[in-house]
Amino acid sequence: MKASLFITFLSFILCLSTQANTPKKLTPQTYSGLWLNSPFTTKPTVINNAPAENPFKDLHLLGIAPVEGGYRIVISHKKDQNTPKIIIEPGTHSPYEVVAVNRNPAER
Repeated sequence: MKASLFITFLSFILCLSTQANTPKKLTPQTYSGLWLNSPFTTKPTVINNAPAENPFKDLHLLGIAPVEGGYRIVISHKKDQNTPKIIIEPGTHSPYEVVAVNRNPAER
């Protein structure tokens, strides 16, 4: 009885194995999630290449005057006349810094 049961089971397994398909080769896209979303690497930082906003777009130059130690520069707001004028003088504290003054229009 045991022998006939064993032979039946073995023949059943052999029949199933002859009906099975061979394994197919997987494409690289199958594993792309492993290298694109790896938990062991950090994601690259996105750098915004948008140009920085010009902080002087609403300001205009009222005048430049030579004074002792440098230049006196007066800047005003274009759209809001109630905003106080910005005066930059040597030796006084100002939120702006004068880097250079080019008074020769031919060199611009």
